[in-house]
Amino acid sequence: MPRLEGKCAFLLTSSAGARGQATRLFATALKKKGLTALGDHNLICPDSWGGTRRWSHSADETVPTVESVLELAAFVEKMLSAIEMFLDGKPVETPPYRVMPTGLYLASRLSRLAPGARFKMGRKKVDTAACTECRVCEKNCPVGAITLGPYPRFSRECIACWRCINTCPEDCITTVIDSRVHYKGIKRRDELLKQAGLK
Repeated sequence: MPRLEGKCAFLLTSSAGARGQATRLFATALKKKGLTALGDHNLICPDSWGGTRRWSHSADETVPTVESVLELAAFVEKMLSAIEMFLDGKPVETPPYRVMPTGLYLASRLSRLAPGARFKMGRKKVDTAACTECRVCEKNCPVGAITLGPYPRFSRECIACWRCINTCPEDCITTVIDSRVHYKGIKRRDELLKQAGLK
């Protein structure tokens, strides 16, 4: 990404409850590129990490809420006003981007010590009888770590994001720590938007 000196941005993250360190990391990266981060918002969504979904998937129908969707809409309106002020050269108060050392944050720091994705999520297995060779996993891998030949193969570039497992339409990719209750997005999205008056 080229430097964007004098430009502004805002941060929007989602999590299953704790922000972790994403906001601070994004804010630091944007600052290095010359951008001013005007604000941040975190939307609580269903848990997408395969290792904990065995306990958390029952909350899928409860998050996000209409109230949290409205809070997100209000945040966007606030950011649009802040952007106008920024572009007009008026002072805009930016929040401090600090990470509170919660248990999840400390666990995420420890997970960085793992030598690779296999240690973070277990060795991936493919049910070749269920795989339709649709290439969804390959297309959705953010680092290009999956090739088909004819079934998914995973390279060392894997960053253990679980996207291949969560997006597989046949649920044929698993690991030893996988709950086998895979995240498939916000099921009530359209209903929530309608209830919030945003659709």
